[in-house]
Amino acid sequence: MATFQSAVKILRKGLRVTWTLLWMFLLTLFLAVALTILVKDYFGGFDQFKQWQQDHFAYLLIWRLFVYSALAWGWLSIRQRFAKDPASDRSMKRLRRCELLVIFVVCLFEIKHAGLI
Repeated sequence: MATFQSAVKILRKGLRVTWTLLWMFLLTLFLAVALTILVKDYFGGFDQFKQWQQDHFAYLLIWRLFVYSALAWGWLSIRQRFAKDPASDRSMKRLRRCELLVIFVVCLFEIKHAGLI
């Protein structure tokens, strides 16, 4: 009986993960199509959109910095829950490496976007 209950729990968890990934994929697909339509209708094409981005680089940089700050604040609150687990010393080291990698990639993205690379 215990194996049947554990199998049901695993199946439910798998279905929950599948559903979560499916709606995230569909939301991303919808946003990509909506953005493409918006760029074509509002800017007349992607060349004009790129020019608009270059003209408004500073404003968009400030916006991205606010978004990065909000993500960092949210992540730090989540990370505190991970730190409470006493058996997670090795996991915390792995997590720290991942965090540093994310910071490095975001910095590279911003440097490249600024045209310094």
